[in-house]
Amino acid sequence: MSPLNDRCTEESVIAAIMTVIFFADPRQWNETNVAHWLCWAIREFSFEGATMHQFHMKGKDICAMGKEAFIARAPPYMGDILWEHLEMLQKGRWECRG
Repeated sequence: MSPLNDRCTEESVIAAIMTVIFFADPRQWNETNVAHWLCWAIREFSFEGATMHQFHMKGKDICAMGKEAFIARAPPYMGDILWEHLEMLQKGRWECRG
């Protein structure tokens, strides 16, 4: 069963923040780290009602798929935003501010 479900809990958001802090390079993420990042993104960018089960994979696989393939898997209007954030994480341009 995928750790990513239709509801993102507060624990998922905290885990997502920890993922970014401790595993900043998304190419190192496992399936659970990816799921936590997606839960965080759904809440952060107000992607209400979005499900992301089509991204049940490791971070290195998501990063390797390329922008067009990534966007094709993402729900409408979300792919570009998520891809942009993923690229920032890969380049080390994301700072966690608390």
